[in-house]
Amino acid sequence: LSRTRQSEPDLAAAIEAFFALPPHAIVFTHGDLQKHNIMVGDDGHICGIFDWEAAAWLPEYWEVSIVALLHGNRWGAFLNETVTSKVYDAEVQGNRAMYCLLGDSLQ
Repeated sequence: LSRTRQSEPDLAAAIEAFFALPPHAIVFTHGDLQKHNIMVGDDGHICGIFDWEAAAWLPEYWEVSIVALLHGNRWGAFLNETVTSKVYDAEVQGNRAMYCLLGDSLQ
C-alpha cells in the first residue's frame, strides 16, 4: 500500500480527535515542564522552574498534552492523570493522532 492509503484512517482519527475539540483559552506555558526543570525546596514545595526557552502563548492543555505525547512515561501519565485528572485526555489523544501523521517531518 502507498503511504497515502495507509495514512487515510489516521487522518480521519486525527481530524475527529483534534480538530473537533472545543475552544481553549490561550495561556503562557513553560513548554518543557520536566522533572529536571523543577526545583523543590527542603520543605517539599516548588521554589523554582528553569529552562524557559520553549515557553509560549499556547492552548491551556499544551503542557500536559505535549509532555504526555513526547514523554509517554510515568511523568506524562502523572501530569495527565493525577495533576489534571484527565481533563485534557481528548487533547492528549488528539495530539497523538496528529503526531502519527506529522512525526516524520518533525525530526
